[in-house]
Amino acid sequence: MESASPRITCSAIVKQALGDTLIISHGGPVRAILASLLEIPYRKAWNMEVSNCGVTVIHAEGDSMKILCVNRTPDGWPR
Repeated sequence: MESASPRITCSAIVKQALGDTLIISHGGPVRAILASLLEIPYRKAWNMEVSNCGVTVIHAEGDSMKILCVNRTPDGWPR
């Protein structure tokens, strides 16, 4: 049952989002959403680095979701 919660969270966020949506969060929920999208056990998501102020972009269209970038920090942004 450990992977059920992240999937519910991810589905709920997508269903509530209208248009472009910004979510500011701690690393745990970011990892939970990524674990759900990647279909990996939640406990393995703790192996992912989620930096302070890191940006993760997920494109959702209908029932389809695509991870565009993970943990992008200001040092890695294009100039």
